[in-house]
Amino acid sequence: MFDVEPAGLVPRIVGLRPYQHRAHPLEHPGELPFVVLTGARGLGKSAVLGELRDAYKGHTPVALVDCAEPQFAGPPAERPAESWSPVAQALLVIAEQLAEPVTGAGRITFPRLMSGLVAVAAGGWGDADSERIRREVERILLLNESGSWISGLAGRWAGKVTAKVVAAATGTGPLVSGAIEATLESVAEGFASRRQQKASV
Repeated sequence: MFDVEPAGLVPRIVGLRPYQHRAHPLEHPGELPFVVLTGARGLGKSAVLGELRDAYKGHTPVALVDCAEPQFAGPPAERPAESWSPVAQALLVIAEQLAEPVTGAGRITFPRLMSGLVAVAAGGWGDADSERIRREVERILLLNESGSWISGLAGRWAGKVTAKVVAAATGTGPLVSGAIEATLESVAEGFASRRQQKASV
């Protein structure tokens, strides 16, 4: 599967040699590859997926989640069950992995997913726990960052969103719409050019 000469299955469908940043011709360039690994428990499916991730991590965007991990079994202790789902958690974890920088390319950003995850998480912010809200918001906002100045900007945005959410939770304003509005305002302010700002509005 991972041979280079002659090329095994993986380099033929990925278009890169394993553990290298060298291209390899795609076997089916006109269509996206889709491979199904099947077999009984203990035959090595997870080992193959782990090897695939290790062979291409840092060279092309790659993500791998194990649905049996505890983080997908239930919400963290401080999160209400009604504002958490294993699908939302998996989307966040997958997006975080896909956004990791790769050789010769910028980070992938996820602005729509980011806004959706904020909306999902906002359903559990009724207790106005500002520190927990800030942590959750900052983690989600990192999905939309593309440069090396990530943590500072995400922290600033998280502070703005947290302040608005806490105000909404302790006042009469709608909590979820306040969180989404603050997030989108922060994204719009992050754009430098007038064209970008106009498009974001």
